[in-house]
Amino acid sequence: MKGCLVWQDAPIGKELAVAPQPTPGTSCISMSFHRFSHPEARRLLTRRRLLLLGDSVMSYWYLSLAHFLHSGDTLKTWNVSYRGHELPLYELLWTQVGRAWRSAQWWAWNAYYQGTNGDFGEYEICDCYREPCFTKCAPSSYVGVRHLRLGRDGTTAGLISLMPWLGTFHRPRWNTLDEVGWTLRCDSYMEQANKRRCAPKSLPAHDLANASSVVDALEAVAVELKPDLMLNGLVSNWPDRGLGSEVCHFASRYKHARPTDDRTLRVWVELKTGDWNFVSPAKRRLINATGQCSGSGRTDYRLPVSALVTRLMLATKKRAWVFVDNVHFHPWVYHELSQLLLNVLARAGVAPLRPRQTN
Repeated sequence: MKGCLVWQDAPIGKELAVAPQPTPGTSCISMSFHRFSHPEARRLLTRRRLLLLGDSVMSYWYLSLAHFLHSGDTLKTWNVSYRGHELPLYELLWTQVGRAWRSAQWWAWNAYYQGTNGDFGEYEICDCYREPCFTKCAPSSYVGVRHLRLGRDGTTAGLISLMPWLGTFHRPRWNTLDEVGWTLRCDSYMEQANKRRCAPKSLPAHDLANASSVVDALEAVAVELKPDLMLNGLVSNWPDRGLGSEVCHFASRYKHARPTDDRTLRVWVELKTGDWNFVSPAKRRLINATGQCSGSGRTDYRLPVSALVTRLMLATKKRAWVFVDNVHFHPWVYHELSQLLLNVLARAGVAPLRPRQTN
């Protein structure tokens, strides 16, 4: 159904729906919208490679989408006694470390990585670790890459990956994924016999901390993971200036340099969530929801997340309805953003991935 995207009441939070087109001159985000079921979402992404790239907001979006694709769970409710831990997304609350959090965040993060990875069994590899010195390590110790496969054959079933990107504050670091054997290739001894986690103190095989530019780093990630679909957070909550323009430069260069048969679809999203409030800047977000990276290719799409979240904030009137803290959304919001993403991908008619062999 096509119409104006609106937020309507739901059993938990709110959900996206469409309303009839308004009278001319009235603000409207117009698009076709279909609520995807679990089987429909898996069919859409089967034989495709989706890469999400960004900060912790994008990381939790990955986890929300991964749960939905893996089991159909929208995370709008969470049975703690059945699951065995408190929350599916947020490390600060998941480990319930309370006052010890600030002094023990490194082990809390690692407990969080292990626990959330366990939610997906054999279907996810979490190339994740933080040392006690984080965030003052030199070089940085932060590795937080995750891969979810939609079936047991990682080269053809479909692959959803997360690459943390905290601007220039922490550049991507990762170990090579062997999709056929569903293991990590680590430079030193393995922490586990099944090779699904590298030893905590081993250096990652790839470290872009010293990449000459954001564009070069983004191209290195794209070359390594070979995504068919890229969901890029243009603006993060980390104090980088001008990162959005650098990503746009990458979009243009990648479009012209890639092979003619490469049909990678880039979807851009602005998620500097800490800025949302009810004063005039929030209202201005309702205007000009598109236009980022103009001219970077006809297969580029911009998710109108800024405008939709602003409308949600104005509709609920309470920030606590939308955000679990000052930056991160409640789980039901992430699921609705995934529904929006699935609609954009379906409308774009993304091409199935080509089977990939690893050496």
